[in-house]
Amino acid sequence: MLRVPSIWPWLYRGDGRLVDQGVLSKGDRFVLELGVCDLSRSGEYKFRLKYLLPKHLAFGVNVVSEVPLLQDLTFKQDVRVSTLVSLEVSNERGEQVVAQRLPLDEWVWSHRGGSVNEAFLWIRGEEVSRDLGNGWSESCLAGIAADHGWGSCFQPRFLGDYVARVNVDKPDPQARSLRATILVTGGGM
Repeated sequence: MLRVPSIWPWLYRGDGRLVDQGVLSKGDRFVLELGVCDLSRSGEYKFRLKYLLPKHLAFGVNVVSEVPLLQDLTFKQDVRVSTLVSLEVSNERGEQVVAQRLPLDEWVWSHRGGSVNEAFLWIRGEEVSRDLGNGWSESCLAGIAADHGWGSCFQPRFLGDYVARVNVDKPDPQARSLRATILVTGGGM
């Protein structure tokens, strides 16, 4: 893979480790690994995110299972967990960027890493349909927050300073079988 150096891994001044996967990476050129999260126990995880790259990013949880999560390219219902998790991101201006609280089985489970045992979980924001006339309509994003926050996605401002919180509010004992890592990812082609 072609790797063109980026300044962002060196400029970033927050918690975790920011990795540049290379200029030809698709959906997740930049991956910020914030740390392991136990979805089977209540807990709070707090992070500072300073000088993130000003690209569309998704804030979520990457899960890895010992048993396959996918069957026929769809996620199997029996491996999903109902752990109630809340995500909050605010900027240095005190504005709420992300504020979501949902059970994990209602998050979007995206295939990640080329493995049937791995998924990236994120929250899609609200969409509304707008009538264009003559039987045509278009889907539009609704409920956009500060810094283009939508669901668990946002676009940081250049040299912005953020605080992120992940709370495991109601754990699911079935989640013991999952290895979970909190990630911020995006900036691909």
